[in-house]
Amino acid sequence: MMATEKTPTGKRIKRAEKGRDEWKVKANERREEIQFLKNEIQKKQVNLDKIIKLNKTMNEELTQTKKRIDELEELLKKKK
Repeated sequence: MMATEKTPTGKRIKRAEKGRDEWKVKANERREEIQFLKNEIQKKQVNLDKIIKLNKTMNEELTQTKKRIDELEELLKKKK
């Protein structure tokens, strides 16, 4: 005789229901965690987009500044 055959039916049903309920709770927790992580990814993407835009602006400013420096250096060379 197997152990499950010895276990009363009512007890097996309760265990199965308890397992199902625990599975549902864990599934909900996983869904909440997934949603939280999706929100975090979205926030980080927005921040990344801002940083990329700022980087582009700063690179343009740097390029302009380098051009200005080159122009000033040319003027200095001409004066010497």
